[in-house]
Amino acid sequence: MFQYIKSNLTIAVVVLVLAASAVFVYFNQDLLKKQGGDSLTVEEISEKLNNYFNENFGSQGITASLIEVVDIGDVYRIQLELGGSQYTSYATKDGKLLFPEAYELNEGSVSEPVSMLGSFVASGNEMCEEDGKPIVYFFGSEGCPHCVWEKPVIDQVAGSFEGHVSYHRNIDSDTDSDVFYQYSDGGIPALVLGCKYYRVGSGEIDGEEKEAENLTALICDLTGNQPQDVCEGVQGLINQAE
Repeated sequence: MFQYIKSNLTIAVVVLVLAASAVFVYFNQDLLKKQGGDSLTVEEISEKLNNYFNENFGSQGITASLIEVVDIGDVYRIQLELGGSQYTSYATKDGKLLFPEAYELNEGSVSEPVSMLGSFVASGNEMCEEDGKPIVYFFGSEGCPHCVWEKPVIDQVAGSFEGHVSYHRNIDSDTDSDVFYQYSDGGIPALVLGCKYYRVGSGEIDGEEKEAENLTALICDLTGNQPQDVCEGVQGLINQAE
């Protein structure tokens, strides 16, 4: 199910959003030299993306690389990683525009995201449950170091909600693939909390303690602050999630 491509890439969604206009200018100026607006090959767009990331983020101490570029028809889908987290962006085939994020317009797609704690996104979807309990999904692979980092953190947090959530841990598995592909374009690790909050990427930037607190607060929001002894210590964060 999962294919992890080894590469060291770091670039934050926040950085991408703030730099989006610079991306447009960079590509436009460079590619106006091409005749006829020809589509770039995967290799050409990969080279230009790598050059852009190195030139614009290297001086800030941010190591940027490319994981994968895939032709999906009208555009190229670009897999990026920052600080242990993977993100998906899109570029037009002529190389003139890079979109930090894209929203599916088809009926039934995930709603426009809203940033939450720990870089999670609020889906706008109804909570998914199993036996009356919110479902917590973790998708990863043993061959993915960021998944290996995240797994014990989510395992510990989900364990503290025993009896209050249904935990689905999917490691190198096709189980729950319908959920996985609703919230991820293939990037791992991926976490889906009650189908209300989701994130592709790990929480390594924040560290284990902060990641555990963020996960706990978001899950407490799903469980109605139960169990009380678990949720009372993160009440301030829970308020941010509401």
